[in-house]
Amino acid sequence: MKKLTYILAAAMAVYALNACGSRGHEAHSAVHSHDSEHNHTGHSHEHATHDHTDHNHSEEAHAPGIIEFSSEQANAAGLRTETVKAGPFRPAIKVSGEILPAQGDEITVVATTSGIVSFSNGLTAKTSAIIPGAAAKAGNALAWISSRNMSEGDLALKAKATLDAATREYERASVLVGSGAISRKEFEQAELDYINAKAAYRAYEGRSAEAGVAVKASLTGYVKEVYVNEGDYVNAGQPVLSITRNRHLQLRADVPQKYYKSLRNVNDANFRPSYSDKTYSVKALGGRLVSTGRSSAGIFYIPAIFEFSNTGDFVPGSYSDVYLIGSSEEGVVTVPETALLEEQGVYSVFIKLCEDEYRKQEVRTGRTDGIRREILSGINEGDEVVTAGTGQVRLASMSGAIPEGHSHNH
Repeated sequence: MKKLTYILAAAMAVYALNACGSRGHEAHSAVHSHDSEHNHTGHSHEHATHDHTDHNHSEEAHAPGIIEFSSEQANAAGLRTETVKAGPFRPAIKVSGEILPAQGDEITVVATTSGIVSFSNGLTAKTSAIIPGAAAKAGNALAWISSRNMSEGDLALKAKATLDAATREYERASVLVGSGAISRKEFEQAELDYINAKAAYRAYEGRSAEAGVAVKASLTGYVKEVYVNEGDYVNAGQPVLSITRNRHLQLRADVPQKYYKSLRNVNDANFRPSYSDKTYSVKALGGRLVSTGRSSAGIFYIPAIFEFSNTGDFVPGSYSDVYLIGSSEEGVVTVPETALLEEQGVYSVFIKLCEDEYRKQEVRTGRTDGIRREILSGINEGDEVVTAGTGQVRLASMSGAIPEGHSHNH
């Protein structure tokens, strides 16, 4: 009879503890009543008191808990919930990748002559230094290169003098060849010298000034990187800086060869930059799949290239986790990644029971697309899970292990 009474009392305790609106007092009372009766029947008073305390602590430690979280707390934490239901899901292949500037949206500005570099403030009116991130306007001088104090002399002045001499010689030869005073071969040589001198001076034409030869921006955008320092010596053709429009970006996914056949079904991607906790959708950013590689080119990965508008805060050159998305499946139960709490490899969600009460529920997870994750077991359709504010509910569960108004002082 005592065994049956204990089973009934324990069942009532669990039911009361999980009932919406209950704070667990009924459960405690039921267990307390049974323990008191049991202890006074077969043991001394002193021993019963000690056994009663230990027994109650054991019961509460293993009972599923109700988490008290008021609506005021929920509003302050920005808590949001979602009702679980099966629906379409597009499982993804997780690979690594890199965010790159789109073709045509970035250029490298090179030195058009050899000499000493000095930087200009010829960017926008609000910019006074050539640094990464500074805005540049097409046609403005970004730097000057001067060879005036070098042993070879001012190359711009020398090119102008050579052109002037070649022009005079060519004009003279044009007159003399008509009268037969010089041979056709001599005229052609004078013409060739003039053409070469004109081509050489073209690198300086419209760019030469007292400060040297201007290095100009050929598009309007932002300085991405500066490759030389003030006072450095550069050779003609050497990169000085790069400019990017930053309006479009590319996402290059490095796909292992084992997924080659799966690439034919991929048409979208989600990605999470290394510096961010947020996962972005290529399609939501107005992007598309540009191309997929047809060979590994001697490496272990096949590239898949996506292009998208830079409407977010993205850093070209940064690495990302990439989720390659394929065909859709129906009837899959999923929750947002933000709903999941991971503790030593075990995943849980918080289920809302009623207005102010929640319960932590362990779940078994499956595939993910980087934004939502498949749930294999642990929750059912119709459950209301917390999708934002999970951390605050977790803190409440840690501080509220003992229901309000309950005391172990006897």
